[in-house]
Amino acid sequence: MKQIFISLALVFAVGPARADFVIKQKVESPMMSGDVTMQIKGDKVRTDMPFGLMGMGNMSTIADLNTGDTVMLMHKHKAAAKISGAQLKEQMVAAKKQAEKAAVGGPPKPQDTGKTEKMGDYDSEIYTWASTNGMKMTLWVAKDFPNYKQIQGQLKKLSELSPFGMGKSMGPDENTLPGMVVKKEMESLGQKITTTLISAKEEPVDLAVFEVPKDYTDMTQPETTPEMKQKEGEIAADAKRWLQQQPVTPEMKQRQMEAQKIQAALAIGVKFPDFNETDVVGKPLSIANYKGKVVLIDFWATWCGPCRAELPNVIATYKKYHNQGFEIIGISLDQDQAKLTGFTKDMNMTWPQYFDGQSWQNKLAVKYGIESIPATFLLDGNGKIIGRDLRGDELTQAVAKALGK
Repeated sequence: MKQIFISLALVFAVGPARADFVIKQKVESPMMSGDVTMQIKGDKVRTDMPFGLMGMGNMSTIADLNTGDTVMLMHKHKAAAKISGAQLKEQMVAAKKQAEKAAVGGPPKPQDTGKTEKMGDYDSEIYTWASTNGMKMTLWVAKDFPNYKQIQGQLKKLSELSPFGMGKSMGPDENTLPGMVVKKEMESLGQKITTTLISAKEEPVDLAVFEVPKDYTDMTQPETTPEMKQKEGEIAADAKRWLQQQPVTPEMKQRQMEAQKIQAALAIGVKFPDFNETDVVGKPLSIANYKGKVVLIDFWATWCGPCRAELPNVIATYKKYHNQGFEIIGISLDQDQAKLTGFTKDMNMTWPQYFDGQSWQNKLAVKYGIESIPATFLLDGNGKIIGRDLRGDELTQAVAKALGK
């Protein structure tokens, strides 16, 4: 779930402005459609998305662009997810590495086609851009847009601020364009997204819009409350229904079907399929090595908020029952091994970790059809699944029961 929040915060982030600005855009795609409004005041920005994104209803983000700290507001559920600037930076650095590894980048500058087209009140020059992985983009640029230089100057800071300084590796560098982008069409994986600028102008913005409503539940607080669990379930159910309704490419459908088939086979009472790998320190790692032990297979990542929120309980359960036969095998979806090992050392997580730096393409995550984290499987001494996705007291009680305590 946190992965979703972080991704959205990155998509709708914008650089700081000195004057107050209000920018309105129209977004059209098979997955989301509606008007997006950005209200900018100094180093604060609020983005309102009045359409059902991921089935979660109207949403907003509030960001402090000095620190990068961002809050995602889900109005339908009266829920707030807080994401630190450090987490955003880590996620963007990881995404940048993945993009560079996959050779996603295209030409550093959009290419002038020499064509023009009237877009609303503006004569626009047409530029194109393409990446090596098939992503294509067409941009309409208006040189005579009012306040263009002032607005563009503020937006340019988007590529200069941490954690927002990686846009050039993930798409065209729009700062090189000679005017305001008034329309953008992007095509990737058979999906088309069109963004049209409605207006961008100086306009007073009230500081009150950057306040988080007091009656919203903080979904990223360390201790999981019954209210949080209820809202997490509601949000996950909405997202699942939404995904089922979305058009998918044949490739996406095939991948989803394969993952669902794998997950359906990993039922309670079934022996968990073994693997033979090495952990981050080079030691052999397989379930067979833990015969007779109660084992938790934990798919997680250091950047995953819900994973980190559950960690205190996992660590406490491990400390309590490790000497009595409880083991944990971590399968990390991180991309930076140094960050992973540093984090586990700081948290005193002494159990083995599998890591291959491939994030969601992690070898074992793909093998077991993992599409969201945290994802856990509790195994008995014979390697059979006796629990899935247990959290809080449910995990502690299940481990105690399996050990006969």
